[in-house]
Amino acid sequence: MSRAEFNRRLHDAPPFRYRPPTDMELDELVEEYEAIVGTRASHRVMNLLATCFRVHGPATVGRIHTLHAELGTTNLLAELRLRPPSAFSGTAKPSEPGR
Repeated sequence: MSRAEFNRRLHDAPPFRYRPPTDMELDELVEEYEAIVGTRASHRVMNLLATCFRVHGPATVGRIHTLHAELGTTNLLAELRLRPPSAFSGTAKPSEPGR
């Protein structure tokens, strides 16, 4: 997916449901992401991880695993950012946003 296509689709992407990750949470997300995909995370990837966390919260890493099995590494985080939590089984409870 090109950056232009991502930006077009972002208009219809799900809204943020969670606060931004703390530095420690982001470090953990980066570590998990790197272990899953086998490459170092760039600054752009770190930003996408943070925005994915704001949509998917504590379920982010599990959903990265799910999409990695489905898509490989191509557009992995872009697809996660654009998919609503309801697209995954076992979605977060509505009471969790803002945690």
